[in-house]
Amino acid sequence: TADATLVCADGTAFPVHRCLLAARSPHFAQLFAAAPGTRDVREQSGVPRDAVKSFVAFVYSDQVDFPPSHAVHLLLMAATYELSSKRLPKLCSTIVRKGVRKDDLLPAMAVADKTNDADLKQFVLRRIVAQFGSMSRDGELQQLERTEPKLIIELLQAIAMAL
Repeated sequence: TADATLVCADGTAFPVHRCLLAARSPHFAQLFAAAPGTRDVREQSGVPRDAVKSFVAFVYSDQVDFPPSHAVHLLLMAATYELSSKRLPKLCSTIVRKGVRKDDLLPAMAVADKTNDADLKQFVLRRIVAQFGSMSRDGELQQLERTEPKLIIELLQAIAMAL
């Protein structure tokens, strides 16, 4: 029987076992050691519930079975929760390289920066530069400017280099 829940931003709760989360993630191990009575863990990174479900399935099975659209979110969760298995981040990085959607380019750049994946970051930057005309009309650049101003500077430098 599950002894905790992983709760998404929308309130969806996934039953989990604390001992399994702690075994697979130093983040959860520290959380549960510091607060032994913790039963609800709030997922803070804003990941959609379907991607959280894929993350929980991976933590339990070490099997990878998720749609490519989850790759950026799972890469973020693997970094946020310090997943001990490097298999998920490696696979997600490969999936992003093979077919990242235009809508996921800016989040992918932010995740690559957060996870210190310089190769992925350079790949994503090249894709953003190539599609910048259509992307500059979206509101995502303004959001990125508010949340990650350093990345906007790097993006501008990449655009300048491409000219």
